[in-house]
Amino acid sequence: MVAAGASNYKVMCQHCHAGVGASRAGWAKGMVPHPPALAHAAQEGSAEEVFWLVKHGIKASGMPAFGPTHDEEATWNIATFVKAMPQMSAERYAALGERQPGGEQHGGHSH
Repeated sequence: MVAAGASNYKVMCQHCHAGVGASRAGWAKGMVPHPPALAHAAQEGSAEEVFWLVKHGIKASGMPAFGPTHDEEATWNIATFVKAMPQMSAERYAALGERQPGGEQHGGHSH
């Protein structure tokens, strides 16, 4: 589940929440409220809470609800990856979720 959630996280979440050894996008630094760096913030809360936040988003913030566009399995994979990040090395983070050549399909949602 961790490996499966990595590519979705990198495509959908990293630009706002950063990653282990990976910076957020420059434009995300100006977001208010400021998105937490999940490699550290994920130590708090349960996998179920992370799942709920990914599925439902956060009202009055830049955090969208991914539930309408991603199936439960993809959402659990992202939550599992997020919960694993605090114990992850930068090398492990970089190796997980490498994009597949020729496609950007992920988690029950195609681009």
